[in-house]
Amino acid sequence: MNTSIQILLHCQFFINKLTNDPEKPITNSLYNLLNLMIKDSNTKISPISFKLIFEKKHSDYEGKRQHDSIEFTRILLDDISIENNISKQNIIYEELITKNKSSHELDKEFDLLYRKRENSFIIDLFYNQILNTFKCKCNHENYSLEKIIDIPLLFSNYLMNFSLEKLLDTFFNEESLKWERECEKCHKKEKHIKTMKLTHLSKILIISFQRINQITGRKNNSYVEFPIDLNMKKYSEKGIPNLYYYDLFAIINHSGTIKSGHYTAIIKLNKEWYEFNDSKVKKIEIKNNYILSNLVYCLYYIKK
Repeated sequence: MNTSIQILLHCQFFINKLTNDPEKPITNSLYNLLNLMIKDSNTKISPISFKLIFEKKHSDYEGKRQHDSIEFTRILLDDISIENNISKQNIIYEELITKNKSSHELDKEFDLLYRKRENSFIIDLFYNQILNTFKCKCNHENYSLEKIIDIPLLFSNYLMNFSLEKLLDTFFNEESLKWERECEKCHKKEKHIKTMKLTHLSKILIISFQRINQITGRKNNSYVEFPIDLNMKKYSEKGIPNLYYYDLFAIINHSGTIKSGHYTAIIKLNKEWYEFNDSKVKKIEIKNNYILSNLVYCLYYIKK
């Protein structure tokens, strides 16, 4: 919780949107905690009041059991999004009709349908939109769309060195899928090729690393090389009205094992980098455009 909250504290786009509203318990509690941290920046602040409010809704967080940092971030942002939902239409679900529509049309329509149910500043700041294309051998295409807070990158089950680009390439690679129903055009059950492209890039881009080894159940401590400057153009749909370029502004590191470990945050402040280790803060040196680490667990980029 500490690492995630420290990063949100230093994300001005997020801070500017928070409000002091007792009718929004988690938003209000986080607002009060962050304001305490801002006003008393040289003082150790206990987040116990925020934790008590949060665990009222999420009983799994009672006590001192260890949890996953990115999982907490997803839950927290989702809670804040729901509390700050400006959509009043109360629509549970409305199916996206894809037949005889272009991918561009579907992309816009999906976003409109989604925002009929949930529309908040969290969607604007943190959510990416992905277009999945399923192409038959006859070239007929089916589409589906989704919104995600973070891009979860998988490691292979072996200890290796990876680059962020290589892991992103793997995530967005073409995939051959068995198609359970007949193709609408050729009426055959042929395999389809699935491709994924980003059609909307978030203001704050979160990339997470799934370090659990699927064979052993242990943590994969592979090294990852990642850049300060990130270009997401090759993973994006052509012609989307977004800038592709990002600056790294925060890192979450994890040391230890899956069952027992410790999180720290590294955050860029006024062109300098600091490590936040619970109540301890120290300045660190990052000089190169690329960083190599076997502790990195999450990366936070902000659009240029």
